[in-house]
Amino acid sequence: NSVSLIGRTTKNIEIRSTTSGKTVVTFSLAVERTDKKVDYVPCEAWGKTAELLSTYVHKGDQVGIEGQIVVSSYDDPNIPGKKVTSVKVLVNSITFCAKAKGKEVVETSNAFDTVDDLVNQLSSDELPF
Repeated sequence: NSVSLIGRTTKNIEIRSTTSGKTVVTFSLAVERTDKKVDYVPCEAWGKTAELLSTYVHKGDQVGIEGQIVVSSYDDPNIPGKKVTSVKVLVNSITFCAKAKGKEVVETSNAFDTVDDLVNQLSSDELPF
């Protein structure tokens, strides 16, 4: 499976290390739907991706993420026989979009500001339409 989302981080991202020394971050991404409602998507990143997120991304920054949806379940320790299901995005790559309001944009991985800019750079043989 594959998922791509663009949203804003809900808090500063803090890096942790496992007992084996691997780096990991968990964070929520506030993603706006077309009906203007917001979903708070739990995300997890490991290794270099985790390091980049913890170093350059702060509360309110807009990022694009690509990854996989991971669904897991476990027995609720408080209610015997009840299963709890959790869903998160395991982040494979990130795109820095914009800093929180009032801060300058750090960078974007998109080399073109608009589709027209992209089209102007491509020959007619390269256009997908």
